[in-house]
Amino acid sequence: MAKVESRTLDDLCVPGTLSRGGRFKRIDADQGHAYQMIGQKELFWLKPEGRWIAKSAMDDDSLGIAGAVMVAAQGTLGESELYCRAEFVWGPWTKMAFSEHILRVIADEAVMPRGCLYAFMRSETAFRMLRSISVGSKLQDHHYKLRGQLPVPYPPREVQAQIHNKVIAAYEARHRAVALNDEAISMVEQSIGGAKD
Repeated sequence: MAKVESRTLDDLCVPGTLSRGGRFKRIDADQGHAYQMIGQKELFWLKPEGRWIAKSAMDDDSLGIAGAVMVAAQGTLGESELYCRAEFVWGPWTKMAFSEHILRVIADEAVMPRGCLYAFMRSETAFRMLRSISVGSKLQDHHYKLRGQLPVPYPPREVQAQIHNKVIAAYEARHRAVALNDEAISMVEQSIGGAKD
């Protein structure tokens, strides 16, 4: 069997970013003065709908970063549970805030493109690896010392770039589809409203 080169997750991430988000007060505010806060459940919706929390209540670490991998970081070990599953921040999601229950995995782009790291973190292999370092009684979390030591396949840079580009193209298409769906719904609603007048 051929040996595959790998790097640890710590080696691939921007220093100091492989952690859960900070806690902040849940101060509701009007949309003009707030960020939409996304929790673990909403993280996996095509169009997340979270509470609008005052911008003054949170810091920049709570906001989405383009290309960040967000991993559900607390939960139980049921096979249908979201715990340890990953999602990718791109496009409109960079204007959202994310709760402290989500692990931020932000690749250092000088080491690995972010879409490439996401492709691995979304895999069944990464899911099982994250599950294997769980600690806790009922509510599980990732062992903070072990998560950075997880091995990540490290293909040649040209392969990394190809994977990254496919992920970006997929998420561009996904967000475009959501926007077009919203536009279609709005057009239908306006037509129905006009028919009633």
